Amino acid sequence: GSVSTSALLFAVSVAVAFYVYLWLTPSGYELRSVGLNPEAARFSGINPRRPLLSALLLGGASAGLAGAVQVAGRTTPYALYTGLSNVLNYGYNGIGVALIGRNHPIGIIVAGLFFGTLQAGFSTVQLYARVPFEIIQVIEGIIIFAVAAPELYRRFRGSLKK
Repeated sequence: GSVSTSALLFAVSVAVAFYVYLWLTPSGYELRSVGLNPEAARFSGINPRRPLLSALLLGGASAGLAGAVQVAGRTTPYALYTGLSNVLNYGYNGIGVALIGRNHPIGIIVAGLFFGTLQAGFSTVQLYARVPFEIIQVIEGIIIFAVAAPELYRRFRGSLKK
């Protein structure tokens, strides 16, 4: 049995919309410029306040929509009886997915599918092999670190040499 819901199609649609916004619109270019280097963006004539505010608003709206879709995709008694514990840690999982996807909307789709498959497999391992939940979390962390470490090294290579 799959726990996949229509949220998967919704998430892919939102990621594609973010890709179009970030790479094909002037305001998306400004947002990426400010995110990569606020000083360089300021020198090129971009006021960093507006893109920063739009990033915060888009991120908050996306998180709210994701939470609403996730809770709405569950059967009501299940969601209410568990005290919505079925959606705990999704924000932290999202950070891992963003790291693996290298903060690119299309990369995040692939990383999200990878991470979802990984978690579904871990649930099966935990259930049938009786592997403790903490061990599963450690393995997830190692995988995220192993995938993200080369990019982090590349970005901070200059400051590590000092």
